[in-house]
Amino acid sequence: MLFGKKKTAETIFSTHYKAMIKIAKTSPIAQNPEFELLPAMFVITDYAAASARKDRRSIANEVTCAMATMYKGLDNVLLDKRCDLYGEIIRGKDLRGEWFLGDISALSDNAISKCTALLGDILYNPQCAENYDTAPVVVYDIFESMKYADSVMKPLLDEMLNLFKDIYDL
Repeated sequence: MLFGKKKTAETIFSTHYKAMIKIAKTSPIAQNPEFELLPAMFVITDYAAASARKDRRSIANEVTCAMATMYKGLDNVLLDKRCDLYGEIIRGKDLRGEWFLGDISALSDNAISKCTALLGDILYNPQCAENYDTAPVVVYDIFESMKYADSVMKPLLDEMLNLFKDIYDL
C-alpha cells in the first residue's frame, strides 16, 4: 500500500521495485535483480495498463522515468531485448523452470505467473537471458533451490500480482 504519496504509475512501480529487490536479495542464488526486475515489471505494468484500457503510453513514460532513476546507466537496448523475451513467454514460448524443481506448467496459466517464472529462470541462471532455449542448465543444491522457490519466487509472484492490481486500479 502507498500511504502519504499520490498514486502514480511511477510511485507504484518504485514501491514494488523496492519490495522486490529486498525479497530477491535474501537469496544468494538471485543474480543481478537490480536490473532483471525492471523488464519483468515493465511488461506486467504495460499488461495491466492494457487490460484496464488505460493510456499505456503515459504509464510507460512514467515507469521509464522511474526505471532511469532507480537504475543508473539503464541500457535501453538490453531492456528492449529482455522485454521481447517476456513477450515471447506470454505468447506461449515454453518456460524452462530450472528453479521450480517440478512441473512448471503450474505457473504458466496467465501472463503474470509466466513473467514471474521467466524472471525466476533469469535470476537463477543468468545465461537464460542471453539465449533462453540453449543456455546450459544450472544445478544448485536442492535445498537451496527449494528455499529460493519458497522464499524468493513465491513472494515475488505476490508482488507482481499486486503490481498488476495497483496499475490496473490506478
